[in-house]
Amino acid sequence: MKVTHIAGVKRTVGEGMRVERHCANALAVARYLEGAPCVKRVLCPGLESSPYHELVKTQMNGLGTGILSFELADDVNGVGASARGPHASA
Repeated sequence: MKVTHIAGVKRTVGEGMRVERHCANALAVARYLEGAPCVKRVLCPGLESSPYHELVKTQMNGLGTGILSFELADDVNGVGASARGPHASA
């Protein structure tokens, strides 16, 4: 098994492809959610609409991250922000 060193960390050859696919899939899901009417906002630094998009392109090899979060729009399934509880953000 071939091992490379990237940023001082040992990595196997196939690992890079797995991470690239993971990030690409997360970005595809984020783009889908961005267009969904039941989603208020999507937080994913790889999205072109993210304020961190330029940073991702320069510091993360354009990959972004495999992590994203999203906020549902108010009144999804009849549940408004006030019904979510006292600690729900507005």
